[in-house]
Amino acid sequence: MSGMTREGFTAELTERIQLVLFNIQYIYYLRVIQTMKVQITHWYIEKII
Repeated sequence: MSGMTREGFTAELTERIQLVLFNIQYIYYLRVIQTMKVQITHWYIEKII
């Protein structure tokens, strides 16, 4: 940490933040897709019954 420049630190921080945001987005989309699958399955079952 001591040998790093301010620019290097800022760049690394930005990269980390982008990675975290990407992971959050990915998890969110997975959840949305799961929810949609469940709703579609329920709807499909109701149509059959």
